[in-house]
Amino acid sequence: DLAVALASGLIAAAALPPMGLVFLLVPAFSILLWLIQGSGIRAALTHGWWFGLGFFSAGFYWIGNAFFIDAERYGWLAPFAVMGIASIMAVYAALATGITKIFSLHLKLVDWAQALCLAIFWTFTEYLRAELLTGLPWNLIGSVWVISNVILQVAAWIGVFGLSMITVAAA
Repeated sequence: DLAVALASGLIAAAALPPMGLVFLLVPAFSILLWLIQGSGIRAALTHGWWFGLGFFSAGFYWIGNAFFIDAERYGWLAPFAVMGIASIMAVYAALATGITKIFSLHLKLVDWAQALCLAIFWTFTEYLRAELLTGLPWNLIGSVWVISNVILQVAAWIGVFGLSMITVAAA
């Protein structure tokens, strides 16, 4: 299950620029929801963290490039930097899946309501990630729409977080 969550996160990252394979969000988030539906709260947190690890390690690959300016001295640090930041950011994905599971259990939500709940809490944790501490608003799901000028116009009314919520809900 953990390898599936990790792979789903990696697949979701392919929707981000420069690849822009937005359609891959459908299987990625569908699998994530399926994983947390069939588990308890602790497992939902764990699945969310592994999904986040895959998503952020693939999405933040470029951070490692800075270590190759002087590769002889610092190149070995690249994987630690990328995986370290991805591990920290994965906590936000775990928070989204954990809260979704708690709401699902206590409110006895049906499948579509669980999907909507995941979209809301994913977006909420994206907002937290963008605002807490120094803020890290990179790789927001709503940013996958840079490939479409038409859809980007919607951001004028609902912002990137609104786009994130709609995108995760649709996926």
